[in-house]
Amino acid sequence: MPNIIRSLAYAMALACALAPTLAQAQARLDSEHWYIAGKFTLGAGGTVDTESENVGDENDLAASFGMAAQFVVPVHRYFALGGTVGLLSWQSAEGSDRDLSRNLLFDLAVLPMGRYQVLDSLELYATMPIGLSIDSLNEIDRRNLIYLPVLGLGATVDIEGDTAAGFVIGVLFGVRWQVARPVGVMAELGYMYRTFSHSISATDGTTTIRGQDISVSFGQFAFNFGAYF
Repeated sequence: MPNIIRSLAYAMALACALAPTLAQAQARLDSEHWYIAGKFTLGAGGTVDTESENVGDENDLAASFGMAAQFVVPVHRYFALGGTVGLLSWQSAEGSDRDLSRNLLFDLAVLPMGRYQVLDSLELYATMPIGLSIDSLNEIDRRNLIYLPVLGLGATVDIEGDTAAGFVIGVLFGVRWQVARPVGVMAELGYMYRTFSHSISATDGTTTIRGQDISVSFGQFAFNFGAYF
């Protein structure tokens, strides 16, 4: 019996001695390992600004929603670099009130990231997504004065907007928490800004009555949440 007690005491002492080392190894593994994340993206507030032929307009934005995936590689204890791809459905408040189609955009951006690990399983970070944004402008018709501020068109005219490439830039503050290796959860809060130059045409059958270029820019608060592994 004394031998058993002595063995148990040795085992407990060894476990206590190794616990900090194991915790540090876990922290180092978490901070040095690349990860892939998938997240839902939500947008709230903000305005959309349009300008064409020296005529400008501003309108509130309806809620936006979408999803994104990102890949992050640690470069330094306090810095990481990654990339993200995402889809976002957005719309002006006027377009929502008139029950028009929602716009759809695709983002492809790099993610320079500053980070700080506050606990073994908890990391705070800040990132500035910057890159390419491709927008499909769908919420336009002959009644929509946001995108057609100078045209007076009849009911038989069809209005179409092209797909345009622009840029996206933003600032996000996030937290990721490792629940069980290698899976964790993450959440982000910040602001995103995008701008494009669309070409809008008005056609009567196969004849183009008039076309115009229009600059579309919008900024919105972003709320993102998801999981990483």
